[in-house]
Amino acid sequence: MAENYGLPYTGSKSRIAHWVVDNLPRGRVLIDAFAGGCAITHRALLSQKWQTIIANDINGKYPQLFLDAVRGKYRDELRWISHEDFERLKLQDAFVACCWSFGNNLQFYMYSRVIEPYKRALHYAIVFNDFEPMQELMPEVARAVHEAIHWIRNTHDRRITAQNVIVKTLKRLTGDNYAHQIIQSNPLYRSIRHSNKDAHRLQSLQSLQSLQSLQSLQSLQSLESLERLQSLESLQSLESLERLQSLESLESMESMEGLLVTSLSYDEIDITEDAVVYCDPPYHASDNSLYEGTARFDHNAFYDWCVRVSKTNPIFISEYSIEDDRFEIVAEKQKMTCLSQVKPFNVTERLYTVKK
Repeated sequence: MAENYGLPYTGSKSRIAHWVVDNLPRGRVLIDAFAGGCAITHRALLSQKWQTIIANDINGKYPQLFLDAVRGKYRDELRWISHEDFERLKLQDAFVACCWSFGNNLQFYMYSRVIEPYKRALHYAIVFNDFEPMQELMPEVARAVHEAIHWIRNTHDRRITAQNVIVKTLKRLTGDNYAHQIIQSNPLYRSIRHSNKDAHRLQSLQSLQSLQSLQSLQSLQSLESLERLQSLESLQSLESLERLQSLESLESMESMEGLLVTSLSYDEIDITEDAVVYCDPPYHASDNSLYEGTARFDHNAFYDWCVRVSKTNPIFISEYSIEDDRFEIVAEKQKMTCLSQVKPFNVTERLYTVKK
């Protein structure tokens, strides 16, 4: 299974971070000029190819969030963030904006108004061992989940086990293909469906025997109830938090001593002669509005800057395509992308440099 790198973040290079770093030359310094969620910085730290790594982003609060997570600031973070909390805090709290936004896009709350109470109920059951909100909404499910997880102490294992119970319940209740097709065709279902890659890990838990108590779920016969239950197959907010908390494992690495965080425009960075420069700017074909605080990016000015930097330093740029004959492809890789979280599609990621 692929490792996650950096923060959960719109436009993250997490899935190709290993490939990008492998294609960058060794040196004393690496400048990650558009660090964003720090996926490349994270992988670069693990690679130990550079003594010093500069994670720069004009919006410096996200590289700082990465550094804070590494230092353990979010070790005990357990809050439920409501829609109202999110709107109030998103501009001032990078954690809230990153981990509680839809698709980690930093702008819109993660859950719809309809689904939010059900996600909150599951959060309270898993994190606080408080089953009252779930009991009020779905009493039979609450009993089954309680039987499955009340004895488990680790939050991650509680989440996986609870979701296993819910997935098994759905399989029982959607045995009728017609009903299943109706649910799958619903836009709400498509927007919240999120495969649980870790679900198989705890299949052997004896707690799943509690599913027998779900055989008499008469209150879940309507499609509306099934949709609510469908939404509980995953709890994206907890998954994002767990990913953030996992970054603390980097704290003990010697390479962390060489990590610097800056918040400059790319053309303000002090580039020393011994630095390798990596750039992941807003893509030419992308909607810049997906990136918080991003005005219309001047790609031509950026390309001119890259050419100037290349006279003294190796510089590499990630893009789908650069229509400028001063640049050439160093490497390319197919990947699946899904910024909209609705319909995945294949794209070719390319790593460019300035022609000699």
